[in-house]
Amino acid sequence: MAYNPERVAEDAALRDALRDQLAAALDHGSVRSLLKGYRRYLITEGTTVRIHEQAFRADARYDGKFVLRTNTSLPSAEVVAAYKQAWPMERAFRTLKSHRDLRPMFHWRDARIQGHITVCVLALVLEYTLQRLLHDAGCPASTRLVLADLERVPAVPLTVGDQQYRCRTPLVGQSAAAFRVAGVPIPPSIARL
Repeated sequence: MAYNPERVAEDAALRDALRDQLAAALDHGSVRSLLKGYRRYLITEGTTVRIHEQAFRADARYDGKFVLRTNTSLPSAEVVAAYKQAWPMERAFRTLKSHRDLRPMFHWRDARIQGHITVCVLALVLEYTLQRLLHDAGCPASTRLVLADLERVPAVPLTVGDQQYRCRTPLVGQSAAAFRVAGVPIPPSIARL
């Protein structure tokens, strides 16, 4: 078991907010939907439904506490530290699913699916690396802002006579920061191919 005194007030506030939401729903007669997810916080007597205050008081015993069950022989402090390190990975996978083109996936073969997910994970790793580089360089811009600005800087192919060139539009916003923190020279405005 681990105890976080900073979470006590937050847990109490969340429980109070849940009680208020349940009370408001009961006042509006929205009982059926409540019985599915919140049955333990409600008492039903015939056709009457009311809030189970004792259940809320019982939950207060756990404010700021959480229990981890594991099959390892690591000391408790190390288990808790490892658990607390899991949230960045969970957030990364939420980001991966929501911000990357991980879904919908139109691949049917295992190798294609694995390749698609690998590319998405690599994109996420590169994004986090860029964020770390920006932070370490003292650049206040977020990765999202820098990437959005980079998307506004296309390289356009151009043919003059029989010679081919690639023309870059001017850098906008924080796009130059990505090149600077990555140690990559800014591409020339016009490059002969």
